[in-house]
Amino acid sequence: MENNKLFLESKIVAFGELGAKLDSSLEAARLENARYDGARQGLVEARKKLDEHLGVYVKKDLEENRLTMQEHALVSKAIIRCIGILENLSVMSEVQMHQSHGKIVALEQAVKQTKSMFDSTKMNYERILKFEENGGVNPRPEGAEMRSEDGHPGDPLADRRAEAALLSQESIKVEDTEVTEKQVSKRNKKRV
Repeated sequence: MENNKLFLESKIVAFGELGAKLDSSLEAARLENARYDGARQGLVEARKKLDEHLGVYVKKDLEENRLTMQEHALVSKAIIRCIGILENLSVMSEVQMHQSHGKIVALEQAVKQTKSMFDSTKMNYERILKFEENGGVNPRPEGAEMRSEDGHPGDPLADRRAEAALLSQESIKVEDTEVTEKQVSKRNKKRV
């Protein structure tokens, strides 16, 4: 009994520490996701501004003869390349954002599972403490019925097997003839 308590205490501590580490990892993943989202938005905005610059200022400079046709072509080409680079970076940032979102979902599930195991272990530990407080007598849960007079609940698996054997004997028919008890017992022995 004492070994069980020590084992459960160590599990409670381990699940608690694991849960704390998972929580901090989850928070870091949420910050990372927000950072990627902010980067993506900034890159999209920069791309729009460059596109506007190409459409307004460079064409205007060409019309006002501040740029020659060759200079206009070179400037436009450079701006278009920059727009392409910003677009690629924006797409990469969006992909990273989706990856970090997947990481968040996985960590949330891990936190949930760890909390469930922590709660279950803590409940088992509290049962052991309650058992010891009652002097080693396991109290019967409310609404539980005893199947035998000595207080033993019986073997539900044996009851289910016996019931299944009766049902199988009643329902098995081969070509409209009933199977004999000898055939049923042979079949049940093969299953076991």
